[in-house]
Amino acid sequence: MTILQFLQKLRDEWKCIPRIEGNRCGQASNSELRRMIQQGMVKFNGEAVTWDEQLNFPISSVVFFGNGQNVTRLY
Repeated sequence: MTILQFLQKLRDEWKCIPRIEGNRCGQASNSELRRMIQQGMVKFNGEAVTWDEQLNFPISSVVFFGNGQNVTRLY
């Protein structure tokens, strides 16, 4: 499973992923998820990742960085 596939699964199950634009939480599109990853706004286990990278389990943290000091931690 890639990072992008994992985030898509979270989005579909939870119906809420932090977004770049608009509402703080919502149904981010696939391209928006990919952009957030490419811009370094998503970190898994404290490390920046690429959207096509294979996910390494176990996952100890997933952090979304918003604008400025906004941080959303999922795990």
